[in-house]
Order: sequence, then structure tokens, then C-alpha cells
Amino acid sequence: MPIVFTYKLELDKIKYDKIGFNPPIEGLTFDNMTIYDLNKIFHDYRDEINENTNKDLLTKFNDPTYNGFIIRRGDKICGYFFLNYGTTYPILKTKYVDERYNGYILSDYVFKKYRGRQIQQYAFYNRIQLLKKKNYKTATAVIAIHNYPSRRSIDKMGFKKCVMCYYFRCGKWIRSRDLFKIIEKKVKY
Repeated sequence: MPIVFTYKLELDKIKYDKIGFNPPIEGLTFDNMTIYDLNKIFHDYRDEINENTNKDLLTKFNDPTYNGFIIRRGDKICGYFFLNYGTTYPILKTKYVDERYNGYILSDYVFKKYRGRQIQQYAFYNRIQLLKKKNYKTATAVIAIHNYPSRRSIDKMGFKKCVMCYYFRCGKWIRSRDLFKIIEKKVKY
């Protein structure tokens, strides 16, 4: 049963000097993802990208509600990252998020040989700047409970944990609170 945390950041309250991250990092560039970049990722990192991840990346790349980005050091891709502007991400249909003013930071992945070099923080910083330019008020992220490096990274960026969800497999993944609503409707008292 997957367990995930939802994190939220008030964009007007972020203080970069308090998180120990002072962009830009010399030699890194933050770019929009292209089909050429996707093909390069699939070719250069086939030992890190499995078939499901490959399908997920292609689906997001082709969906106009997602914006894909990459970070490069020279001509080498260090990782990929996505941003979604205000559309519903099912796990976040909660009282914690006003979707009209929220952006979703999701599907971050830094390739193994580039980890520990503030690449993910650099990606967070750039996506937060994009959200601020569009007058978004909050950013949210969903991270699996077992993903300690991403949880530590997002904590450093100032995100606050706001909700935890359990998922159950019943033909498709269902959040715990949705499952209980389904059960409530079917059970007669």
C-alpha cells in the first residue's frame, strides 16, 4: 500500500537565504524539455529509466497541462522535472489547496551521477520562479513516504507537510478517504 505526503509552500513566504541555496549554480541551465531531450534521456540513461517511467514521461510530455524541464551541465542532461499549473492532481483534491492559485511540482528525477549537487533545489527554485511570475500563490508536491532524499530536500526548501494519503489497489489505485466513502455508500446501517 503506497503512502504519500502532500507538501505545500506559500510562495510569498519563501526565503532562499534561509534554505542555504543561492542560485544560479554556475554551469547549470534550466530549459524546457524537447522531444530531442526525451530521446537523449532514454538513450543515455536506459539503466535508470524503466519501461513504466518511459511511458509516464511520454504521457506527461504530450499532455498540454504539464510542462517538462531539464537541467543541463554543458551538453549533459542532469535530470528532468515537471510543473503543472492549477489542474487537478487527484491526490490534492483536499481543503489544503486552492487549485486556481496553485502549481504542482512533480516527477523530479536527478540522474544518479549528478546527485548531491543541489540539482533538485535548482529545479525547485526555477519552477517556483515560474509560478511567481504567473501570480500563483502556492506550490504543492506529492512525495512517497519512502523517498527520504526528496522529503529532506523539499523540507529544506520550506515546504510544509499538510496531508498524508494511503492508496489501496482495487482494480485501480484509490486513496484511503475515497475508499471509505465508497464503502460508506455500499454499507447499509
